[in-house]
Amino acid sequence: MPNFTANDWCWQLADGRVWGTKAAAFVEEDAQAAWLVEHGLEAIPPSPNDETGEASEVGLRAALVFYGLPLGELMTPVEQLAAMQKQFTDAIQARLDTFAQTRLWDDAASCALRSTSKIEHYRIEGRYMLDVMDETWDTGTQILNAVLTGQRPMMTLGEVLAELPALAWPEEEAA
Repeated sequence: MPNFTANDWCWQLADGRVWGTKAAAFVEEDAQAAWLVEHGLEAIPPSPNDETGEASEVGLRAALVFYGLPLGELMTPVEQLAAMQKQFTDAIQARLDTFAQTRLWDDAASCALRSTSKIEHYRIEGRYMLDVMDETWDTGTQILNAVLTGQRPMMTLGEVLAELPALAWPEEEAA
């Protein structure tokens, strides 16, 4: 058997479907054939077995989790929701951190910590960052709650970010 590479492997379930870890999805026959050639194999290896000994989605899912690979369509609705929320919050936090870095802060939190500084310009930037963080997270939370309760359709991250308050340091607002 060639070297196993978790993030570029194929496994065949007992029902004949083939999962490609690179695609994080079930793959079509042409992709399977290309993978076999690339890896010098004659057949797709069977999926890891479940507790009954069958090469099933349950066994496959357990292997994907073990290797830390994306579950794709094998995610449960709860996992899909958690993944969406994580993407959402990670994107908002990255936006705030990037904004703070325009003033050479490590991130938004390090800037906000200066809100009680004895040095005036640190205190001003820290307080402004706290205000920006509050406004951003308040708006973001309202958007997320509206999506989760069905009041709004699912949005792309770009659409969410576009609805968040503008980020500009106070003296830049007039420019």
